[in-house]
Amino acid sequence: MQTYNMEKLSQSKIGKRSKSKGNRYERRVVKLLHEFTDINFRRVPASGGFNKTGGMVVNEAAFSGDVICDSDKFLYSIEAKNRKSISLPAILKNPTNTEFIKCWEQCTADACQINLKPMMFFKPNNSADWICLKEHDSIYSDFNFQHMVIKLQPEFDNIVLVDWSIFKANINSDKLFNE
Repeated sequence: MQTYNMEKLSQSKIGKRSKSKGNRYERRVVKLLHEFTDINFRRVPASGGFNKTGGMVVNEAAFSGDVICDSDKFLYSIEAKNRKSISLPAILKNPTNTEFIKCWEQCTADACQINLKPMMFFKPNNSADWICLKEHDSIYSDFNFQHMVIKLQPEFDNIVLVDWSIFKANINSDKLFNE
C-alpha cells in the first residue's frame, strides 16, 4: 500500500495553481498591451510562453521581466503580478514593507539590466488592473488624470500607481515607444 504525504501534495497543488494564475495574468497583460498599442507582445521564454514557431527573432540577452514586445522601440521592461498580497490597502498602509516592494525591486532590477524603464502591471484578487511606474518617468509628465504617488524608502524613486483603464484612456500609446 502506497502512502502519500498530504502536506506535500497540498503544497504542490497550491504551487501549480499559483503558477497557472501567474501565467494567466501574463497572457492577460500581453492582450491588454496588444489591444492598446496594436503591436505584438509575448511572455518571456522562461515563462513558457515564447512563440518558438514564428514571430520576431529576439536576442536572448534582451529577455527581461514577464512580457516582452516585438518592437525594439518599446521603452519598458514589464512585470506582471497577480497576487492577493499585492493589494492597494497593503501598499497604502505600509508602502515600504510589502510584497509589492519585492515585486517592484525585481521589476526595476530587470529593467536596469537591459537599460529599459520599469513598468509593473498588478492585479489584486478581484480587482482592476493597475500599473506602476517611476515618478520621474517622462510619461508621468502627461498624467493630468487620477493617480497615486507613493513615497518609498530613500533608495527608491517615488512611484506612480494608475488604474490601467484610466491610463489607457489618457495616454497615447506612442508614448511607450522611442520615436
